[in-house]
Amino acid sequence: MRSLPAALVALLLALAGTAGAHGLNVFVTIEANALQGRAYFTGGAPARGAAARLIVNDEVADETTTDDEGRFRVVRAALDDEEAAARVEVTTADGHRAVWAVAGARNDGPDAAEAAPQAAEPPGGAPAPQVDAAALEALVDAAVARHVDRLREELAVAEARRGLQDIVGGVGYLLGLTGLIALAWRRKRG
Repeated sequence: MRSLPAALVALLLALAGTAGAHGLNVFVTIEANALQGRAYFTGGAPARGAAARLIVNDEVADETTTDDEGRFRVVRAALDDEEAAARVEVTTADGHRAVWAVAGARNDGPDAAEAAPQAAEPPGGAPAPQVDAAALEALVDAAVARHVDRLREELAVAEARRGLQDIVGGVGYLLGLTGLIALAWRRKRG
């Protein structure tokens, strides 16, 4: 009967192995003419060489492969229609798959080169430069969106890591319970 606690430990470890399997995650940001993203496994390891596809109305609009950091870029010319149903699908060679839904086309404003405010004239009575408020707002919106997207990506990676920590903590909890059961069983027998 000594093998009962060992069998319980082996069973729990086998179950923990399947529960802790790595999942594929994808994070996508919308740029003016492309969707850029990063595919990574739970814990943050990059998904290298995975197929990344932009699918619009159930047809592949663009396709590429992730780089060594799991990053990719697909062209979004087909997303000009606000009603288009679009998604980015990333699939690894071993069958892991992640999907990011794209909520229509987003107006990212004019190209930064076109919207740049005029350079200020030298001081000394020169008139103040005229800045187009809409162009300035577009520049600020684009800069803020770029930084917010980077923070959202870091948050998504952190949440995936937290999930792995929860699994490891749960396995430790189950092993502790198994130890208590084995101790109680041994005291009862002995």
